Amino acid sequence: MKNVFFGVSIIFLLLLVGGFLYSPYLSLQSVDKALEENNISALSKRVNIPAHRKMVSTIIEGKLKIKKDIDRQKNQFEAWRDYGDAFKHVGKAVDSLVSPQGYKQLLKGNLDYIPKNKNNTPYQPMFNEAKINFDSLTQAHTFIEQDSGLETKVILKRTGLFTWNIDSLEFPIKDMLDLFIKNLTD
Repeated sequence: MKNVFFGVSIIFLLLLVGGFLYSPYLSLQSVDKALEENNISALSKRVNIPAHRKMVSTIIEGKLKIKKDIDRQKNQFEAWRDYGDAFKHVGKAVDSLVSPQGYKQLLKGNLDYIPKNKNNTPYQPMFNEAKINFDSLTQAHTFIEQDSGLETKVILKRTGLFTWNIDSLEFPIKDMLDLFIKNLTD
C-alpha cells in the first residue's frame, strides 16, 4: 500500500511540475489566438492593457519631443505650429496601438502603426517558437524579434497556479529612438 501511495504521489508531483513549466506557453498561445481573432476581451484577460497604454503613451510623447526638438532647430515657428496640437492627439495614437491589430504591431516594435480597414495578410503566430526563461517562480520572459532586427522582451507574471499574463514589454528604446532619429534626418 505504501508503494502505491508513493508512486501516485510521484506521478502527481511530476504532473504538477510539468503543468507549471508548460503553463506560460499555454498563456502565450491564448494571446496568439486572441490576436488572430481580433478579440480584445480575450486579449485583455492575458495583457495588462492599462499599463501598456501608459507605456505606449510615454514612448509616443518621447518620439514627438525628439522630432519637435530636431524640427525646432530648423524653424522654431513651424515646429511650434506643427507640434502644438500633436500632443493632444497622443491618446488617439495610443488607442490605435492598444487594440488587437495595434498590439500585433506593438509587439513587433512598430510604434507608427495606423489602423487600416482591411487586413488581407494572414496572421503569423508570434509565440509558436517562444523560449520561456523563468526569472523566478512568479515571473518569466521571452523575446520577440522586431521587423528592424531588434528584440522586444515580453515579461510574464504568474497570476494563479497555472495562469500567466503579459505584464509588460521592454523595448530597446535607445536603439528604436536612434533608428527613428536616423529616419528623420535622412
